[in-house]
Amino acid sequence: MQKFVMVKKKHIIPNEVYHIVQRAPGDEVLFRNAHDRYTFLFIIKKLLPKYNIHLISYSLMPNHIHMLLKIHNVNLSLCMKKVFEQYATYFNRKYLRKGHVFYGVYRLIHCCTPFSIIAVSIYIHLNASKARLVKDPFEYKWHSLKLFLSNSDNKFIYPNYVLSLIDDDPIRAKKIYEKFLYKTMELNYQNVLLNKKAVREFINDSEKWSDHILI
Repeated sequence: MQKFVMVKKKHIIPNEVYHIVQRAPGDEVLFRNAHDRYTFLFIIKKLLPKYNIHLISYSLMPNHIHMLLKIHNVNLSLCMKKVFEQYATYFNRKYLRKGHVFYGVYRLIHCCTPFSIIAVSIYIHLNASKARLVKDPFEYKWHSLKLFLSNSDNKFIYPNYVLSLIDDDPIRAKKIYEKFLYKTMELNYQNVLLNKKAVREFINDSEKWSDHILI
């Protein structure tokens, strides 16, 4: 069974999980300050529910974005179009610039198994530490890790899509997820933006800690 598949927008399957990757062109950045990041988060918080899309985990890096999404209808492409258009309009107006804010069409990866969903969520939460923006992933402010493992009843992200695959007990599942997170920090993997095989390689390497997960 395939663990993940690079897909075209027209091949969206309802009630499945997808990994979205979007980046800035060349040496440009997507976020110059905290306000830019808050604006992007406001946009997705506003738009995703309108399309019945649940945000599982995310990371806002200086020049690229990761989002893990559970969709319920075949409307992902339309939603992402709205999200990126609204942010691009904001960014160009604020900085009095013209031209593309994003580097073409976003990458879309279908997470086909429970293990791939867990592994990609961990990949997203490790992105900042692997890029050496922080030493410990919990230090990074602009991803969902703290909210993901918190005990608060939030309506912004939906970590249960991942945690329920690990253990039926939410508290135990969070502890195992955190354990996986730190174990995976020891692994080497390439940037998914530079090599489309990177997530597959990452998932294969991550099988070192997959004993708790049933595929």
